[in-house]
Amino acid sequence: MAEVASRPALSESSDDDFDYGGVDADDDVVFGVAVGDDGGAGLGDEDEDLDSALRSLKRMSAAVRGVGSHRVSVFSGANSPEVRAAIAAAGAATAEGSAAAAATAAAAAKKEQQVRQTQIDDYVRSFLIQSKMLRTLDAFNTEWYELQSKGLIAPDEMTEVPAIYVENLNLTEEIKLAKLEMDEMSRTTKKAEGTWDKFRKERNFHRMHHKRVVQEKKRLVQDIRRLKKQNASGAPTLKLLREKYESSVKDKMLMRLERDRNQAKVDSLVVSLQLVTGDGMELGGGGAGGTRGGGRGGTRATSRSKTAKTRGGGAGGGAPGPGSLRTAAANAAAAPPAPALIQPRAVPNPFADVGFEPSSLASYSQKSTFKGHTAPVCAVAFHPRKAILATGSDDGTWKMWSLPEGKLVMSGEGHRDWVGGLDFHPSGTSLASGSGDGDVRIWDFRRANCTAVLKGHSQAVWAVAHHHSGDFLVSASMDHSAKLWDLTTARARLSLRGHVDAVNHVCFRPFSNTVCTASGDKTASLWDVRSGLCTQTFYGHANAVNHCAFDVTGDTVLTCDADGVVKTWDARMMAQTGHISSGAHSAHCASFDRSGTRIVVGSDDAIVRAYSVESAVAAFASGDLGAAKPIAMLKGHSDAVQALAFDPNGNSLVTGGSDCTFRVWSG
Repeated sequence: MAEVASRPALSESSDDDFDYGGVDADDDVVFGVAVGDDGGAGLGDEDEDLDSALRSLKRMSAAVRGVGSHRVSVFSGANSPEVRAAIAAAGAATAEGSAAAAATAAAAAKKEQQVRQTQIDDYVRSFLIQSKMLRTLDAFNTEWYELQSKGLIAPDEMTEVPAIYVENLNLTEEIKLAKLEMDEMSRTTKKAEGTWDKFRKERNFHRMHHKRVVQEKKRLVQDIRRLKKQNASGAPTLKLLREKYESSVKDKMLMRLERDRNQAKVDSLVVSLQLVTGDGMELGGGGAGGTRGGGRGGTRATSRSKTAKTRGGGAGGGAPGPGSLRTAAANAAAAPPAPALIQPRAVPNPFADVGFEPSSLASYSQKSTFKGHTAPVCAVAFHPRKAILATGSDDGTWKMWSLPEGKLVMSGEGHRDWVGGLDFHPSGTSLASGSGDGDVRIWDFRRANCTAVLKGHSQAVWAVAHHHSGDFLVSASMDHSAKLWDLTTARARLSLRGHVDAVNHVCFRPFSNTVCTASGDKTASLWDVRSGLCTQTFYGHANAVNHCAFDVTGDTVLTCDADGVVKTWDARMMAQTGHISSGAHSAHCASFDRSGTRIVVGSDDAIVRAYSVESAVAAFASGDLGAAKPIAMLKGHSDAVQALAFDPNGNSLVTGGSDCTFRVWSG
């Protein structure tokens, strides 16, 4: 890059035409350089000339530093013809003191700028100024002007710096600027690259989501087509079945009408037969001949009773008629009434007058633990004659185990939801189970299969219990009802409705036709299944009643609720007799031992507590409801205790819990 400097316009013969007249040293000093009589520069002190040059260079250095990023080259010094002309013009203006000379100097200083090559000394000065090497610059200028003044530097040696160096400097500056721009572009590129990666990931995610949606759409379209095809193929069959159903309903109505018509005919024939039979008896009684009277009377008596036969035959031709009439009336009076739901047979309780020893619950400890299910064990039941235990679980299965070994004997699968209630048939030949799917199933051990599915509940079944005869079964459901099932016909015979919340548990009073139900409406009720009526309701619980049980005599009812409160009730007086506060946790189950004097309670805190009935009665009588203290606390479960049962012999206790285990406790 060429330097631009101010060059005065001088004629080529300026060296010859210029008048170098003498000037007094005391009067005329140009830029600190004394001009002598010979027009030379050696009139003043040599040091003063050097100082003036240095000051000029410093001013130029300051100007160069103020330019900024642009490079300014220092012109050649006193040896330059232009500088010499400017100095001479300024000296003349000073010596003459005329305005014309000053104007000439100003005009020379304002000459047009021309492009020229940089001198070697100017290049060195520019390099030193840019490098801020001022002391080196001062030493260079001192030595340079000294050699120049002595004539040791020939004019032909003052060569110009080739243009390539200037171009190199300019290229160096451009490279620096390019590097800065490159760094900025690099940062921008990295930022753009990160943004692009983010967009690429989002694009891939949305592309994969779109593919998944497309796949699901295709699968749904295929399913819809398949269903449409099935619907189209099944429409004729459905239409045919509908027609058959309608025809069957019509036939059923016609058969019902025919049945009613035939029944009316039969009733009229029976009445006619009774009238005819009555007239014949009167004729037989009033006949004159002994053979007729005796024969008819004796024949009818034979068909009714031995007493009537003796009387008719003995009377001969006497008066057998009145004896035959009395026999007909007596037989009519002794005719059995219409069958009820459960025959009112008086079955005495074989344990009513039997005294059992109280269970030594204080000495009970955990004997064995069995993990037989993959979900909480919520129902346990003992076989009535053998050492076999049945367990029901939330995994939808029930299993039978031999005790005390804990070996699996049998298992049943078929329910579509959890198994909440189990009960053995009194004969021990079958098992009833209630489930969350709303079904009650009967499992026959001899056939090793489910022999009946009792459907009728609209919601989950919590508990089941057999009647002592084995012919009937009662179930408790979340649909606010309990149902009585006839196991002979596998149909519901009765629905016990009266609770306003789920019926959580149900049990039969031993050897009777009374059922006790525990409900979420905070009450327990007694029902007579012969009439389907509620005979008594127990009020007193402040929360849902979870469980109910009778003692072995059937005289005392036990209930427990979600507040951990356990109450005892007199089934004969229909009044509360005892109170137990088992803690702040919900009491899920409770039971009497064989003696009826001990109560065990399974709670949500994984503890089984044992109490005496005497302490519960005393606490209720005294009004101190928290006075009943446990006589034993069985700890072993790691989660809530959901079910418990004593074995028929009263020697051990089995508990099932939410930790998927059942445990055997004994003394």
